[in-house]
Amino acid sequence: VKFCMVGTLGVGVHMAAYLSLARLLGGGEQLNVAGFSLAVIGATEVAIIFNFSLNNIWTFANQKLKGIGAIKGFGKYNVACILGAIANWAVSTFLFSRGWVELLAVFIGAITGVLWNYSMNRMITWRK
Repeated sequence: VKFCMVGTLGVGVHMAAYLSLARLLGGGEQLNVAGFSLAVIGATEVAIIFNFSLNNIWTFANQKLKGIGAIKGFGKYNVACILGAIANWAVSTFLFSRGWVELLAVFIGAITGVLWNYSMNRMITWRK
């Protein structure tokens, strides 16, 4: 349940980071596919950092990673999230390039990543 709550918050962080990066990259204009793609990639990493931190502090508090273990754990978390990040990017960029509403494409991509990341990180980063 906690992991799902963190994932939900992470989607919000992803959306906010995307909006900030899109505004920065687009200068107030509609983004092209390349700009959209860059904003999604940046927002994904911001959400990954947020989710790792909150999961480590709260969701897996009884297995909290500290010191060098936290650094290694963050590396593992990023590796575990790479396919989710690629799926997020691919789905959202595909939808955007097909004319879908920008934020809906970003949201659907983020949800795709969340589903992957839950199963992978439970098995890899915080396995018992």
